[in-house]
Amino acid sequence: MARPGIRARQMRALVVSALLVATPAVAAAQTVVVNEVMYRPWNQGTTGKYEFIELYNHGAQAVALGGLFLTDSQDLTSICAGQAPADNEGVFAIPSGVSIPAGGYLTFWHTALPGVTDQPGNVVYSSFVYLGNIVLNDDGDQVTVFGCNGATPVVLASLDYGALGLAKCARNVSLERKDPLGETQSASRWGFSKAPAGGQILGGGYTPGGTPGAKNTKAGP
Repeated sequence: MARPGIRARQMRALVVSALLVATPAVAAAQTVVVNEVMYRPWNQGTTGKYEFIELYNHGAQAVALGGLFLTDSQDLTSICAGQAPADNEGVFAIPSGVSIPAGGYLTFWHTALPGVTDQPGNVVYSSFVYLGNIVLNDDGDQVTVFGCNGATPVVLASLDYGALGLAKCARNVSLERKDPLGETQSASRWGFSKAPAGGQILGGGYTPGGTPGAKNTKAGP
């Protein structure tokens, strides 16, 4: 194990290198929204293994996301300053070249699932700028995609489902957006999906609830 001082310098170097490319025109990409979140998957004992966060682009142009960050931290200012967030939540640097097509989806998975995360439009967030893991809280959490304008956070898309009273849903049921053009922080814009018919474990594999990478079961995208 590295000494704390060395580790801190190493982590700072990682986040600074990521910040150097975290400068896409976020303000011009407001067509991207948080569209679906699986925060309470079937097997809770796997510590977030089957969680996912899906984005949807309702615009007419593809949006580049490489160099931005995905996090469940609320301390974005520290991250943009090259420091670990005060709440010790995880921060994932979206790899260069990742984009979301016009009218398309991008799903961030906690862990690779054969047949699901090896498909186009999926990113596995298993490599963190900071060592705190992104494991969504059943009792409420915030998911944010953002960039940095210098030391100032610029949010592309964010959802605080705990603040909306939408926490503690049934297992393997996702939180789905109803309207991509509506206000994100409005409980009426969201609903819960149904668990997969026939159970969660099929043929020795895992069938995720919700509709990752596809149209939601609720009205909307």
